[in-house]
Amino acid sequence: MKYVNLLNSRIARASVAASLFAGTLAACGCAGPSLFSRQVSADEPGPSIDNVMGPTERGLRQVAFERGEKLRGGSDKDLELAREKYNRAKQLFDNKDYAGAERAFKSIVDERRKSYETFQTRFESFWGLGKDSLAYDQFGDPVEEDALFMLAESQFARQRFTKAQDSYDDLLNRYPSTRHMDRVTRQMFRMARYWLNFPTDTDETTSSEIQLASADVRTPGDVAVSSGQPAKSGSIFPNLTDKTRPVYDADGRGLQALRSIWLHDATGPLADDALMLSANHNLRIRNHIEAKRLYTLLREQYPDSPHLKDAYLLGAHVTMAAYEGPEYDGEALHEARDLKQSLLQLYPDLSSEERQRLESEINQMHTAEIERIWEQVRFYQVKGTTPSVALYCNVLINRYPNSEYADRAREVLRNLESSNNGGRFWPWSGGATPTQTAETPVQSNPTDPRTSTRPQPVESRPAEDQSGTEKRSLFNFLRKADEAPQLQSTPDRPASGAATL
Repeated sequence: MKYVNLLNSRIARASVAASLFAGTLAACGCAGPSLFSRQVSADEPGPSIDNVMGPTERGLRQVAFERGEKLRGGSDKDLELAREKYNRAKQLFDNKDYAGAERAFKSIVDERRKSYETFQTRFESFWGLGKDSLAYDQFGDPVEEDALFMLAESQFARQRFTKAQDSYDDLLNRYPSTRHMDRVTRQMFRMARYWLNFPTDTDETTSSEIQLASADVRTPGDVAVSSGQPAKSGSIFPNLTDKTRPVYDADGRGLQALRSIWLHDATGPLADDALMLSANHNLRIRNHIEAKRLYTLLREQYPDSPHLKDAYLLGAHVTMAAYEGPEYDGEALHEARDLKQSLLQLYPDLSSEERQRLESEINQMHTAEIERIWEQVRFYQVKGTTPSVALYCNVLINRYPNSEYADRAREVLRNLESSNNGGRFWPWSGGATPTQTAETPVQSNPTDPRTSTRPQPVESRPAEDQSGTEKRSLFNFLRKADEAPQLQSTPDRPASGAATL
């Protein structure tokens, strides 16, 4: 029994040693061939890792897959069913059953949105809390796009123009590059012109009005929009009888429709017409600041527009109307004058009557500019700021020497000179010219070795005659020196270690 225990202990120690040796070999990187491994040839390709994805890549692929499903609008079967419903609704529209077509298209739009929008998305979209057009960043839903367009067309055919504008705006917001853009902008332009009470045909324009919508062409089958009798602009009473007009603020809805045209279709055929119509409406209601901004926008962004000449002419008119008088800033006055001068240069084919009228208006603006400068003179006279009075008098004389106000400015300057003891007035002098005295030569210390070698001046500078003293000028500090400075060489330095007392 004793020998058996001894043998077992030796076997255990041998097992522990073998384990330690194997661990050491593994740590050093040495390993022998496995019994279950096979010999791999160097020419044999290894396993591919093309389909191996990390956690981030797997998450991104899953999100892309779900997003694609939303953008496709569901399965192909759902798309086919939606297209069948759309065709049936389109048949109602072709049969002029506009009310039934409106209900059918509205149902299709709601169903298509429910296929990819959750309740939370609809809630945030209704209250304006979420991001706009989150699911429409690529292609969107073609069935919803067509149904939304036909919904607006059905409402327009029923002359429910307010609802039609909302549907058109919804289409442009969800599908900014919709293929129905030309038709949408044309319909919105017709509604805006109707709400703003502009003529629906260019033949109805008078000589004082600008022809609008040169590119607005009626197509066969369009619903006629009669001018009718518009509600009074700015009325505080709601519109409860006329279904073709908004309940409140018809002018504001018209301007909103025009703004949607030149924002969503800036290069379209009606963009410059929408800007011109908006500017003319603001001119008509005497909102000169906004009219000036819109005319400027038209001139800068649409230089090839047929309304360019009118934009210059009416832009100068509203800019001049924004000028508040000689007591205020003259920027509007200068800008209006520049616009009229540009009009004379850009359009040499103007009639003699138009040219004479423009030249007369430019002369009136010159007179207004002279009055504005003279008003500055009077302003500083009241404040008692004499230098500013003299400054603006000189500005007036230099710019407009032959004007009536230039003679008044000269008289003011003469009075200022007489009050300045008969001398010419300089606003920067601040008093009489000081007399100049003779300079006393600086006495050098003869015991100072640094100055002992300097030659003394032969003669001192005589005192200037007081009678011949020149009048003080602003530029006296730039006068030429009387004589060149006498520069002397540096005296020799003492030897090293020597001390000078």
